[in-house]
Amino acid sequence: HVYSNIVTVELSRGSTGEGLGEVVANLYQYWLPGVEPPSFDDAQPEEAAAPVTSDEGGEELSAAAQRVPAHLLERSKAAKERWAAKNG
Repeated sequence: HVYSNIVTVELSRGSTGEGLGEVVANLYQYWLPGVEPPSFDDAQPEEAAAPVTSDEGGEELSAAAQRVPAHLLERSKAAKERWAAKNG
């Protein structure tokens, strides 16, 4: 069991903890001396998704805006318009 920086190990009857210290010590070591980190140059580019438009058929939505419920986007747009009208 691993919780934060605490590791709990239950050994079966008759087993010893020999070698367990090394396993636990290296459990969260992400970098090892002499090991070449993976290269991300070989990663395949993602295919462009089809553009998503709002329900009104107007502007394309950004990836972030696609996650926001439509009623909140409409409320935000209305608030921006009110602010622009008030502040000129």
